[in-house]
Amino acid sequence: LASFYVSIDLQEQRMEAALSCRTVMDAIREKRVQYEDEFPGDLLGWVESGNDAEWAEFLADNGDHVELDEQSIEVACFNTNGDAAGAADNPIMIHVTTTWRDRKGREMSASLMSILTDQ
Repeated sequence: LASFYVSIDLQEQRMEAALSCRTVMDAIREKRVQYEDEFPGDLLGWVESGNDAEWAEFLADNGDHVELDEQSIEVACFNTNGDAAGAADNPIMIHVTTTWRDRKGREMSASLMSILTDQ
């Protein structure tokens, strides 16, 4: 029974981590529309400010959900060559990664990737 609980607990953590990544990606997609005239330059600036703030508003800390110990979120943007995206790149690849510590203190991570264009 204890093994079953550990498996369920870890699965809940993974689902919560995936939800955090998806929420960040949704926010980036919404901002893309706002910055479509200056894509991706302004969007990259907004992503960098989110990284500086550690995406605090997207962390899994809602009382209705599982909290993830020491959770952090990082967003990286790349061009189609795999280099860091710049203002002239279109499309760009977005990688959202969250890391946290499980109940035994092991570092865990989950990622979500997508490609965005100015359209």
